[in-house]
Amino acid sequence: MHKIFIFELLSMKRVQYFAYAREAKVDKLITSLSQASPKPVNLNEKIFALADGIIGTIAFGKIYGTDQLFHNVLGEAMNMLDSFLAEDFFPRIGRIIDALTGLSGRLEKSFHQFDGYLQMVLDQYLDHARPKPEQEDLVDFLIRLMKDESNIFRVTENCVRAMLFDAFMGGIVTTSTTILRAMSELKKNPRVMNKVQAGIRNYIGKKAKVEGKDVSKLKYLKMVVKETFRLYPLRPQWLGKLHRLDMRDTIIEFSLANILYWFDWEVSNDMKREDIIMEE
Repeated sequence: MHKIFIFELLSMKRVQYFAYAREAKVDKLITSLSQASPKPVNLNEKIFALADGIIGTIAFGKIYGTDQLFHNVLGEAMNMLDSFLAEDFFPRIGRIIDALTGLSGRLEKSFHQFDGYLQMVLDQYLDHARPKPEQEDLVDFLIRLMKDESNIFRVTENCVRAMLFDAFMGGIVTTSTTILRAMSELKKNPRVMNKVQAGIRNYIGKKAKVEGKDVSKLKYLKMVVKETFRLYPLRPQWLGKLHRLDMRDTIIEFSLANILYWFDWEVSNDMKREDIIMEE
C-alpha cells in the first residue's frame, strides 16, 4: 500500500502541482515579510502558516484555508502532539502518568475531533453531487485509490483518514519546526548565516527570486538543513508520510533559500544571540 501511495504521489503531474503550491505560498510569505519590514515579525507564526498552507493546498486544493473550524481542530491536535508525553520517555510507567495528569484523555479527544473532521471532508468528496475538480488534490487521489478494485491492497476510508492525518501532522510539524530551528541556529552563528546567504545570492544573481530548479545547486544550504536534522532529531510522533519523501526536504530548502535571499536577519533588540534557547 505504501509503495502505491509513493508511486502515485510522486508522479510528474502531481509533483508539478506540489511545486505550484510551494511557490505560491512562499511568494505569499515573502510579500508578507516585505510589508512588515523593518518592524520585528513573529517568524514562528509566519513559518507555521507557510507549512500549513503548502501541505493544506496539496491535500485539499485551492479551497484550503477557508474553514476556520478545521484550523482550530488542527491547531489543538498539533499542540497536543507537541506536548510532553511521559510515555515517550518511560514506556511502562509513562502511560499511567499521562492518564493521571489528564494528558492522555485530552490527546485522545483532540485526535478524535480531528479524525471526525477528516471524515466529514471525506464525505463531502464522496458526494456524487460534487463537481469534478479541475486539479486532483491529495484527497481526490486517495479516493481514487479507494475505488480502484484492481489494487492488491484494499484501501478503506480508515486508510484514507490515516494518510491525511499522517500528511498533516508529519508534514506541517516537521517542515515548520525544521525551518525555525535552522533560522534560530543561523541567527546564533552570523558567520554561517553570511556564508549561506552569500552562496544563495551569488548563484541566483539578479533573478527576482529563488526558483525550484535552483535549490539542487545550493550545496551549503543543503548542508545547513542536514546539520539542523542532526542537531535536532525529530520526535517519532512527528514523522508522517511526508517525512519519508524528498518533498519535505524540498519544501524546507526552497523556503529557507527564499527567506535568506530576500532578507537579512537579526535577533530582536532586547535579546542577545546567546539568549536563543533551542531546547524543547
